[in-house]
Amino acid sequence: MSISKFKAGFYECDITPPLGCFVPGNYNNRRAVEVYDRLYAKAFVIESDGNCIAFLSVDTCSVPEDMHSVVTERITAYTGIPAENVCISSVHTHTGAPVSDTVQVNGYHDSEYLSVFFRLAADAVILAYNRLDEADISFAASEAKGISFNRSFILKDGSYISLPRKTDLENIAEPLADIDTTVSVLFAERDGKRIGALINYALHQDTVHPDRPGYSGDYSSELSKLLKKEYGDDFVSVFNLGTCGDINHVDINNYDAHREFFTHRPIGKVLADAVITADNNKTPVCGSVGAVKEFVALTKRKISFDDFGELSKKYFDEGYLYKVENLAVYYRNVTSDTDDVYVQALRVGDVAIYALPGEIFVDFGFEIKKRSQSEKCIVIENCNSFLGYIPTEKAFETNSNVYEIATCKNSCHMPDSGSKLVNKALELGNRL
Repeated sequence: MSISKFKAGFYECDITPPLGCFVPGNYNNRRAVEVYDRLYAKAFVIESDGNCIAFLSVDTCSVPEDMHSVVTERITAYTGIPAENVCISSVHTHTGAPVSDTVQVNGYHDSEYLSVFFRLAADAVILAYNRLDEADISFAASEAKGISFNRSFILKDGSYISLPRKTDLENIAEPLADIDTTVSVLFAERDGKRIGALINYALHQDTVHPDRPGYSGDYSSELSKLLKKEYGDDFVSVFNLGTCGDINHVDINNYDAHREFFTHRPIGKVLADAVITADNNKTPVCGSVGAVKEFVALTKRKISFDDFGELSKKYFDEGYLYKVENLAVYYRNVTSDTDDVYVQALRVGDVAIYALPGEIFVDFGFEIKKRSQSEKCIVIENCNSFLGYIPTEKAFETNSNVYEIATCKNSCHMPDSGSKLVNKALELGNRL
């Protein structure tokens, strides 16, 4: 006898591009010469009492700026699921599909591929909807340790840096912030068999070595393969990132280990083990589903011509040429005063899911989990809107030289932006 009143459906659609396309996520113009892991759009649709919510996860570095409107329009036309009930997230793989522009290195989306990508991504949700059938939903959590590290640090002189070079290591005092080791899982099963899961973990997906560019969903690809071995080839793992704008896989106490070519394989194994462990401690979820999604206006930082000159000289003297490039792109191309970005809250029974745009620093995820009305809480970044980094206000202090606050196209919002996103997410969650 079913312990819940849910229907669930999953689908995964191969979106691997042709070779030769631009591979985003690095500071050079890389063109794909290999396929290490095939790329996918994966969907999880849940229905209760005639109301549906949908999770769509794509193996890209970011959500393209016009993806939300194009994809949700197609989904609604085929299924009736309203746009506010669809959560679109990017796994932020740095070896993903060519759907976004990186103008600093003359890297651009592939226009012919992009049109197909949008339709296939939407179709993943449509086909998951077509497969809706009675299922039991459960929530579980465990920990994955030893694979994630905060990449911002306090130096012995009290200043802050991120992405330390080897020459910086002897001057590091401690990490600037903590890490979130929680692996959160929303399982679906039918007739006692696991059919799929929504999986959340906070670790930057940039663990495939860039020397021989190829396509891969990074460690989430390996996670998917291993869970299929555990639960069967039909099991679909819809992975999404926790707040990890300041978290990567580089252990400064073993600095050179991250340079190994296929680092994503052992990381995926650790996460797969954590998901299987969580499965042994899952608790049933009952009730209804709901979602709400609204725009938030974030104010951009403006720089004058004099600021541009001073910052360029500072970055150049410090040897950060990529910061000079980013600054030039920002100064030349960004003219609007604000960005309107989506914030979303979804509910599955007593499980609260918060979806934020951009690469969010981990402390904001901790704050949402602490302030949420639900003890069962999942926070997803890189959702629904293109944004860039959202650092904490601490990272903007005058003694800070962390990478993510450098004024550029991908880090251009005022220091209070993170707090605005958190407050809006909790406000929306409270409505549900």
